Amino acid sequence: MKYLEVIELRTSQENHSLLEQYLTGWMKQVKKDIKVQSIKIYKHVDLETDFSIHLHHDLKIKNLGFKETTPFSLGELLKNELKEFELVNHSVWIEQYQNRNKKYHNLKKEE
Repeated sequence: MKYLEVIELRTSQENHSLLEQYLTGWMKQVKKDIKVQSIKIYKHVDLETDFSIHLHHDLKIKNLGFKETTPFSLGELLKNELKEFELVNHSVWIEQYQNRNKKYHNLKKEE
């Protein structure tokens, strides 16, 4: 199954540049030390103080109990570290539908 962790963050204007530096360093360190399928950091189009961090996992997990160690520990750890930057939210999503037929993967653009 494929999983997506989303960490949404809103910070103040004063913390904006400090947060960007922190996220850049964090992303480099995680890519170096921890196996994650992909990490993407997004900034809101209109609000430069809003960020969304996406951690993609492709794992086979039988038990999703969060009391046990799970692959989502990385997102939980990041959420706890980012609390100092203001509002933070962490959620875990499971891919519902997987398109196994490649011809439907690339939908035609409407002209």
